[in-house]
Amino acid sequence: MSAQKKFTLSAQEQDSLLLLGIISDEKEYKICWHLNKILGVQLKKSSDFQWMNKQMQSSQAFPCYRDHIANGKSIHLIRNLSAEHIQIYSFQLFDYLFVIPPEHKLFQNSDVITQLRNSNLIRGVYQLDASTLIEWLG
Repeated sequence: MSAQKKFTLSAQEQDSLLLLGIISDEKEYKICWHLNKILGVQLKKSSDFQWMNKQMQSSQAFPCYRDHIANGKSIHLIRNLSAEHIQIYSFQLFDYLFVIPPEHKLFQNSDVITQLRNSNLIRGVYQLDASTLIEWLG
């Protein structure tokens, strides 16, 4: 069993993140492999993303894949379905959340959304307001 970590984001970090909601019927490992291939990243299975569900007063674990970059930053692909079949309320329409910090090369790539939308494994990609994460982070 892998160690679980709790991640929090400051208001400044949330404002500078690129947060994408992805709609896809594919399994995590297949989406991860596909993103690695089309975007040139190295997403790997990581410890679950712990999300504090304030309505339920409990922490939920969501499968997570990461590509670590400098300064302890990472891009994250988070499956929006916990082991208990709970979704993050603000993002119920999306199967995956793709979080890209400004330090990553994809943040500067204006074509990243187009690349994802042109994928045959992805049904939809939408840029989301990262500040909405604040209500769910403990």
